[in-house]
Amino acid sequence: MRPRTATAIVAPSALATAALPVIAWTFAYRNGDLNMVNSTFGPDLVINLGIFPVDVIVTMRRRDNPIGWLFLGCTFLGALHAASGGCDVTMDGTITSLLGVTFYLKDGAGICISLPSGLTISQTPYDGNSGAAGDGRYVVLSDNVANPTISLSSGGGGSTSGIWSVGGTIWLPTGTVNIANKSALEDSGQVIINTWNDQSGNHQNPGVSYNGTLAPAQNELLQLSE
Repeated sequence: MRPRTATAIVAPSALATAALPVIAWTFAYRNGDLNMVNSTFGPDLVINLGIFPVDVIVTMRRRDNPIGWLFLGCTFLGALHAASGGCDVTMDGTITSLLGVTFYLKDGAGICISLPSGLTISQTPYDGNSGAAGDGRYVVLSDNVANPTISLSSGGGGSTSGIWSVGGTIWLPTGTVNIANKSALEDSGQVIINTWNDQSGNHQNPGVSYNGTLAPAQNELLQLSE
């Protein structure tokens, strides 16, 4: 491969790979998820920074060596993964009423909620009128795979917390809820999660009030015994 061709390929990839971590760190900061040890995306935020310069040097000096190109591609994908910030669903207050909406987080998907000061986003669960035990109960539901996350952060402005007001059940037995400064989660129903990380500070505290009518019922199985 000619040096000019290699440069034409490496340069755009290098620029994109360098820019994506900036986006990733910005998302991590806004989501209160800068803990490199416990964060799902923590390794992506730091590992690529160390590998990236080596990738570029090897690729430019050993253009015929496929290892350099392979690592450059992997670094780009890692930076892209980090830049996604785990935000498969984003809420910024543009829509404040989510009536009859249930989010299903599959394979460790995530929700990022940016709450402007004093704004409330209200959500109730989808009800398909099927009569099933969990119908009309769940506002967030996962498949119990990996670490699905819900991250609440402040959208700025004022000193009053933004609120995500939920009427229903949040079911994340393997997941995490991160609540940053000046944001609050108020749930009337039930919350089942693995990790609750509350850093709301000296502002309105998150609250969960159990409501049996919004908690999923259990299907009964009757058995006769002698």
